[in-house]
Amino acid sequence: MTSRRFSRTTVAVAVISFAAAALLGLTHLHFPFMGDQALFSVYGRMLDDGATLYEDIWDVKQPGVFVFYQLAGRLFGFTEVGVHALELIYFLSFSLILMYLLRHRFTRQWIVGLIPLAIVGWYYGAAQLNYLTQLEALVGPLLFGTAWLAMQGGRTRYFWAGVLGGLVLFFKLALAPLVAVLWIVALAGSAKFFKRTKEALPWLCLGLAVVAIPWIAYYASRGLLDRVWWTYVSYPPQIPAIAGRTLRRLVESLWEFGLLYLPLFLLGLRGIWQKRHDPLSRVSAAWIIAGFATFLFQLWWSYLLLVMIIPLALLALDGIDGLLAERPRRWQAEIALAVVALLPVGAAIGIKTLDLGQNGFGIGDRLVDYQEAVSPDYADIRNDLSELPLTLSNPVYILGNPLYMFLGEMNQAPSNTGWSPEFWTQDLWDEFRDGLTTDRPEMLLVDQFSADVAAERSPDTFSHINSQYDVLAPSARSGTWYILSDAANDL
Repeated sequence: MTSRRFSRTTVAVAVISFAAAALLGLTHLHFPFMGDQALFSVYGRMLDDGATLYEDIWDVKQPGVFVFYQLAGRLFGFTEVGVHALELIYFLSFSLILMYLLRHRFTRQWIVGLIPLAIVGWYYGAAQLNYLTQLEALVGPLLFGTAWLAMQGGRTRYFWAGVLGGLVLFFKLALAPLVAVLWIVALAGSAKFFKRTKEALPWLCLGLAVVAIPWIAYYASRGLLDRVWWTYVSYPPQIPAIAGRTLRRLVESLWEFGLLYLPLFLLGLRGIWQKRHDPLSRVSAAWIIAGFATFLFQLWWSYLLLVMIIPLALLALDGIDGLLAERPRRWQAEIALAVVALLPVGAAIGIKTLDLGQNGFGIGDRLVDYQEAVSPDYADIRNDLSELPLTLSNPVYILGNPLYMFLGEMNQAPSNTGWSPEFWTQDLWDEFRDGLTTDRPEMLLVDQFSADVAAERSPDTFSHINSQYDVLAPSARSGTWYILSDAANDL
């Protein structure tokens, strides 16, 4: 391909692909949250109000995802629409950059125009409730950027590759091995690997430092380095042993993600073979292998596999390029197989579109109907909140689903997230009980799952709660609501 300009066919394909991806994204603006996204949004709002992560609020995750939600809330509102709007803009912008960077990659130039649909459109089409706006998806463009810049070479590019790699770690330190693998494979694309590595390493480290030094300095200025070290280094290795990982979860996650992304897998196998000597193809393959390894070392939730969607899409486009270069009789069966494999994601799109259409596209008064049709948790939680004999007042503590805080527009105290008590060490249970005494949230919810976990792992917790709180409202759906005894006496 010698032309530097996009052909009319390429432009037409790109416009259609971009429009389709944008439309799929727009249909998900009102898509309801699950507990993770609700917690991120509540924490983002509290950060925007001046709270400090790891001091006023605590979670094992690094700051990146909370800062993203804070930015989304500041720009567009701390709602599902606000968060999903920034996510859509982010991914669509990345797809435009990627089309430009890869404009000379394919034998048939118009294939580059499929990038928005293959990455952004597929992401939204396959999205489940627990997929959208997870950090594993958000770091994808950063991972591509750090690998691409490292492949190109040059001190400036190495520096910015380091910055983008640092931003990946700002979202999730557990992805450090993946970043390292991408850098190694990107640099190995040259015959002068050791020379390139010697040149690149200082600049990569400098870029990392540009992200890490302000990050560390901020928490040092707050006297939180010990807390940060425990959160990042000491605590995470304990989680699998505390929470456990079941073979059933592994199988279900691989089955769900595999079905939804099967066509990209099939075409990607063809793509990696077709361009096995191409540097970007090798980086993409290494990305998938290392990304899958990070999944295996974590807790096997299906959304953790979203870290692989960009290389899957790129290799799939390589596969299409290779198929079209062959005679039709050699690839008709493969195309037919890929079309059949489209059925799961097609069904997912159809079900979500039907829910949207049957509920007035979530417009105006129909928004509640749409969200409750997609997520029964929304209906149950709104009913629970409406049936409380008192109006919630800040702060509250939810030992259970953070959707209660998000839908009730409440802030959290004590600092520990109550979303996953099955991951708590004894130290975290002790901190929770101490926090109830010092922060004195007026209302407390303990859902049934958390109550069972507490009874097994921290029997003193209920004695502590009962010494300070009175039962306000037992609920078969949510668990038990408590009110601070002092507040109850004032009723």
